[in-house]
Amino acid sequence: MEQEEVEELDKSVYPGGHLTVLFGSQTGTAEGFANELKREGADKGFKVRVLDLEDLSCDTSVKTKLLNKAFADESGKTRAIFLVATYGEGEATDNADAFMKLLKRKMGVPQFAGDDNAEGKDSTDLQFMSNLEYAVFGLGNRQYEHYNAMGKFFDSSLHQIGGKRIMDVGLGDDDEDLEGDFEQWKDTQLWPTLTKRYQVSNDFVESHTAEAVDGHDVNGFHAMPISPYEVEYIAELHGKDDFTPDEVSPDEISKSTKHYFHAVECPVTLSRELRASSDGGSTLHIEVDVSCKHDQVQYQTADNLAVLPLNDSALVAKVAKALKYDLDSVFRLKPSKDSKESFQHLFPTPCSIRECLTRYCDLVTPPRRSELKLLSQYAKDPLDRTALERMASKEGKVEYKNKILDNHVGIAELVARLCTSIEMPLENFVITCARLQPRFYTISSSSSVHPDTVHITVAIMKGPRKDGSEWTGVCTNHLQNIGSNGTCKVFVRGSSFRLPEDVSFFSI
Repeated sequence: MEQEEVEELDKSVYPGGHLTVLFGSQTGTAEGFANELKREGADKGFKVRVLDLEDLSCDTSVKTKLLNKAFADESGKTRAIFLVATYGEGEATDNADAFMKLLKRKMGVPQFAGDDNAEGKDSTDLQFMSNLEYAVFGLGNRQYEHYNAMGKFFDSSLHQIGGKRIMDVGLGDDDEDLEGDFEQWKDTQLWPTLTKRYQVSNDFVESHTAEAVDGHDVNGFHAMPISPYEVEYIAELHGKDDFTPDEVSPDEISKSTKHYFHAVECPVTLSRELRASSDGGSTLHIEVDVSCKHDQVQYQTADNLAVLPLNDSALVAKVAKALKYDLDSVFRLKPSKDSKESFQHLFPTPCSIRECLTRYCDLVTPPRRSELKLLSQYAKDPLDRTALERMASKEGKVEYKNKILDNHVGIAELVARLCTSIEMPLENFVITCARLQPRFYTISSSSSVHPDTVHITVAIMKGPRKDGSEWTGVCTNHLQNIGSNGTCKVFVRGSSFRLPEDVSFFSI
């Protein structure tokens, strides 16, 4: 594999040099933090690129992507920040699993030493990361026994195989205020450490911070962020739904949204309520027919079924009306003319705006404070802009919790009801709005007894807001409204939970 071609770095613009940010993410939070560091990087003096840890699965990919000499400093060192979530009971996220195993191989952990090695040779290499200078921030939750296990593991293992630790590991707690922990870490530890270590002057940082605060356009509004994408509307497909999205190679698909391309549509053959009407809640037994997709959907007992949810059609219409989008317009997402980054497809296109808002945009999950800050740049009313900026600030955390988190306010409610002056082109909405994530349900059926159907148990999520309206979980609402004879897009994710092959001891 050849080294990536990289244009020469302008040290007057990026005095700190190159900085690589890598993320291990299950629900998109770590990826969102990585993109936040990328947005801030230029003002701190660094040319930041973001990598998905799924891209680092073997020695070759580590050397050509992470340790690529084109991104190293004059001494041959690569600077990297790892943002790593812990999933389940101390496990790596799906996209970080292969890299985690590679680290264990390099450390000489016995059960991993011969992995991916055709000759079975010991792959221990305690100097494998000797050209790496790194810092780690872990995303975890104290409610789980193995709090931030992956963040701690990455910090320790990278050091054990030759990497040089720039600063102590940072740990964020989702049981309290994960975003607040990340902001505190990056603002008071990460950026000050990096700018001092790599000799970015205080004058440079202060001048760029001032420009970011004072940057308005001629009409007095904040200038819109530049999108790396542009939208090409296809007039001849307006209102049609019988066209086929473009075929794209796997290398051109964003790793974090590949499920949009690979999930398959399957019939829902049964939806049965498991609770008595007097209980007040709802739990459904749902059966999905996978018989016609056996080549793509195979499972073992206790695997997870991932369901790709759909936003409610009324909510989609509300957002389109607020932002003045034509739901029947069909578009293709392309790289912008000014973008210098390699283009990756976020979801299949051409598609209609209706499908984009229904399948790919998370309209109901409360946006993070950093996302509110982005939204504020599109508010035409100074009062809307000020309100969003206030809730996005550290000082506005309590207001953000009371008005956004506790009320389950998503981007749909913001643009359609609370901050109606927001105006943004579709390509900007696509990069500002979080992607709609798959929901994972433990499969309750036996693959040997029911090879053609997958059974899941779904607790319907909903509750009252302070204003008397009701919030509903996006995926459970989708599944509740499917009933039988509907369809949903699914894929299977393996589980580490397995019954022992020899169960004779159970009879003792």
